[in-house]
Amino acid sequence: KNCEYFIPLAGGFQINNAALAIDAVHILKNEFNLKDEFIVRGIKNTVHKCRFEIFNNVNEKTAIIDGAHNVQGILAFLSSLKTYFLNQKITFVFGMLNDKGYGECVRIAGKYKNAKIIVTNVPSLRQTDGGAVYNEVKKYTADCEYIPDYKTAIIKAANGGNKVFAIFGSLYLAGAARTFIGNRELNAHCLNNITN
Repeated sequence: KNCEYFIPLAGGFQINNAALAIDAVHILKNEFNLKDEFIVRGIKNTVHKCRFEIFNNVNEKTAIIDGAHNVQGILAFLSSLKTYFLNQKITFVFGMLNDKGYGECVRIAGKYKNAKIIVTNVPSLRQTDGGAVYNEVKKYTADCEYIPDYKTAIIKAANGGNKVFAIFGSLYLAGAARTFIGNRELNAHCLNNITN
């Protein structure tokens, strides 16, 4: 326990998660003959995709992808946004499955200061009506629009005036967005829109 740990994950909640994991491993340490150096290295090399994952230089912007899809997750995500991007205007690309009871999540996201919200459909067979999520968002902010296709919504955010955009509301959306951004498909679309 007298070790120094480097936690490579962004987001305040990740520190708590890492501390819990370290405590759990220390309880089991003697039973499995684990050395402190293995624990330190394991924490240092931890990767958690789609959990406050930051991508820099996405069309000269910063993109954050998070799979937050419930009240606790969205509160933690927005808290981390405030910590890392205080007072910056952010574009949200937001989509939730209709069966998630999205009302309270939408209320929380819709009241976030300095945010433009682009509501989109979640690329999942479980999505029934992204327009219903959009109608709920409109109750809390006028700075919103509905773009059904998630790729088109991400392209709009990447081409917009804000230097930061965040994609969240569903693990399905986060995973698809990560693939879209990670394959550099997004940068190609942004360049085509600028040159055309």
